[in-house]
Amino acid sequence: MRLNKENKNLIFIFIITLTIIFLQPFVVSTSPNSFDDNNSVQIELPVESSFFLETGETWTRFYQGYELKVTYVNLEQQNIWLQLTQNGELVEEDILSEGDSLIYKKNSEKIFNITVDGIHIGPDGELVTFNPVYQYQDPTLPPPEVNNDQYNSNMNNDNVNHDNDTIPESGVNGTIFVFSLILMWFLLVNNFKSRK
Repeated sequence: MRLNKENKNLIFIFIITLTIIFLQPFVVSTSPNSFDDNNSVQIELPVESSFFLETGETWTRFYQGYELKVTYVNLEQQNIWLQLTQNGELVEEDILSEGDSLIYKKNSEKIFNITVDGIHIGPDGELVTFNPVYQYQDPTLPPPEVNNDQYNSNMNNDNVNHDNDTIPESGVNGTIFVFSLILMWFLLVNNFKSRK
């Protein structure tokens, strides 16, 4: 059975596509949240991606003894005073507005990246929302015991906004890589066919 040129090209595209799909898992794709400025691998810990605190309240659901406290809210200037402690010792504090992030590094390793999502006034006082929230393992401390059951139950409570959940960036990058290669091969084959 002899194949005409069109069928040969289709088979060629099919083989190239299968090859690219097979090789895709071997392509290393990284998220900026997984690496610090020195490109050393950091372990992202499963914390709640969003939560809220009233003035004077402390968020204790971090790992390795870290806690976050909203010390003061200035409604006129629309900013807050945040304090991050580790086992009761102040490690970072800052005055932030909506959209600002508290970024805490230890020995150039990023440990926290917490963004102030909103500053609100309610019947019981000021309320501050945080989203997104990232904690990375502090390599200078013993590794935390991550309880996935506890994490899953925390993720199901009312403080978590699942509307902001996204596909992991590494998966998106891999999909874009495969799609780009398939498109490139398709254009190359069409270009080759048009020259004949």
